[in-house]
Amino acid sequence: MNLLTLNIRGVGDLMKANWVKNIKTAYGVQFISIQETKKQEISNLCISKLWGRSIFSYEGEYVNLVNIYAPNDPIMRRRLWDQLLQHRNLMNGLWVLMGDFNDVRCSEERYNSEFVESNAKAFNDFIINMDLHEYQLGGAKFTYVSSRGDKQSKLDRFLVCKKFLNNWPNATSIALAREYSDHRPVLLSSIFNDFGPVPFKAYNSWLIIPGLLDHMRNECLKFNFSGHADLALATKLRWLKHGIKFWMAGEKVKREGQYKEFKKRIEDLEILAESRLLVQEELDIRISMPSPWKAICKNSRDLTMAGVDICKAIIGVPGRGTDILFWFDNWVGEEPLRNRFPELFLIEMSKGCSIFDRVQVNNGLISLKFQWSSDALTVLEQQQVVMLSNLIEPMQFSFGKDKWRWNIGNDGFRESGCENCPFFKMDEDNERVGDCTTPNFSGVISVMDPARSWAARWLRIGKFVPGCYTLAVSEVLSEDLQSLCEEERVQYKAPKRV
Repeated sequence: MNLLTLNIRGVGDLMKANWVKNIKTAYGVQFISIQETKKQEISNLCISKLWGRSIFSYEGEYVNLVNIYAPNDPIMRRRLWDQLLQHRNLMNGLWVLMGDFNDVRCSEERYNSEFVESNAKAFNDFIINMDLHEYQLGGAKFTYVSSRGDKQSKLDRFLVCKKFLNNWPNATSIALAREYSDHRPVLLSSIFNDFGPVPFKAYNSWLIIPGLLDHMRNECLKFNFSGHADLALATKLRWLKHGIKFWMAGEKVKREGQYKEFKKRIEDLEILAESRLLVQEELDIRISMPSPWKAICKNSRDLTMAGVDICKAIIGVPGRGTDILFWFDNWVGEEPLRNRFPELFLIEMSKGCSIFDRVQVNNGLISLKFQWSSDALTVLEQQQVVMLSNLIEPMQFSFGKDKWRWNIGNDGFRESGCENCPFFKMDEDNERVGDCTTPNFSGVISVMDPARSWAARWLRIGKFVPGCYTLAVSEVLSEDLQSLCEEERVQYKAPKRV
């Protein structure tokens, strides 16, 4: 049996619901306890978002599962401990207590925050009187972190009875990554899964990735070998595997952008904060993560799942070219260059490069500089280099600031134009309505640009478009990024924080 406990606010939010559901699927969770601090009641619709269509099975064993969200007041907490002890004496079966106990057992479970010995003694006495036991926590030392990242505590845990401990002595308790909450999800797993070594280095799921089969067919047509048939087959498979490896690496960059990079930075800072106080520079990074970088990490996966490519609605107007991605952003032609020249994108060494990295302008003459993974280009790749050069050379670069042009409708960047885009239409429950496949947005939002990511987020949640002034006042957009919205002069009302 795998159990999960999580303290989270606003679990009805689609992104948070998807996060919980993904954890449930990834770890095979059979029971979830949620401490929701913003809702008194949770509807069946909200539960279905978290759980899906899975059903329960029964084995005939009575198990008392207690979901705890203890009060902040220590006197009220002690009353809660007494009430639980009374129930424990009246009810048979296994006992599992899980949730946010709002207490620690010793000073080592707090870092840079006040430790009250009397509260810890009352909590430990409760555990002893209930005859409860705790598994060693893995994954992290602490489960709660303050908004600044300088105070941490172990508030969330599982406490089990002696019989549960005897039945599953090898169970593990793991603190999972914190993404959408200031509390880490805590997993209690009594199932030991060891499937042995992976038999293959390829997965059937790859075959459903758009473009892979076409890429394999094209690669097979390029293959040329002279020799015995068995050697030719083995060589062809190795050669094809090598091509798929590079293709998958490029697709991974397209799907995830910098999501994992920023997510890892957040996790590294939180792990570091468990062993020492963060210096001011690290604290500044940690504080700035929610605005805008951490918010981008939270939002990009939801946009990816919805199949939205905001880059197709926003066209880059190159100046110096430092803020526009050469391959990923839509700045020349009808679509990003990675889609028009896939063979060149495949052999590109630095797929996240900017226009400034690839385009040189000397005395009005434009030249391109590339870093290919292959020394010798094929005939097709050479042809695409010529086509790419012919596409870019007629352009004019202003050498000023990079700007962005709204590409939906003929009237420029207007709130009404955004509302007519089906993806942004919301019902009263903050759900998308209408035909969300038109216009045909395919791909993933470029998370390199905070301004565009936040604009998409506000369109969906706030149902309006924020201007440069509003973004700056609300501390969503830093001063050095305000130029991306400098042409927007209309001030809109600020949204409620979400």
